[in-house]
Amino acid sequence: RMDEKHKTVLKGLRPFIVQNLGFIMGIIDILFSKEVLCEDEKDTIVAEKTPQQQIRCLLDTLPRRGENAFPSFIEALKETGNEHIVKKLEQQGEGASCSPT
Repeated sequence: RMDEKHKTVLKGLRPFIVQNLGFIMGIIDILFSKEVLCEDEKDTIVAEKTPQQQIRCLLDTLPRRGENAFPSFIEALKETGNEHIVKKLEQQGEGASCSPT
């Protein structure tokens, strides 16, 4: 299960992430390749009509995807040029470890 601290950080920054996340498809592809998302979840997210709805769906799915979901999400954000979101997540987590174990 995802760490409660990580869940809280994602929930707290949800509006910021929805408004500021770029290149959602790249993030979905990375999380799928790392097996954080299964095919059904990927299809469900991609089926959403707008990028904002896709991001919301992804944020709803991540907490159910285990302890590697948060660090993998951080990595995917970095790989897709969303460092501004990583910075905000790390600040909000007050040093919650964002690096993969």
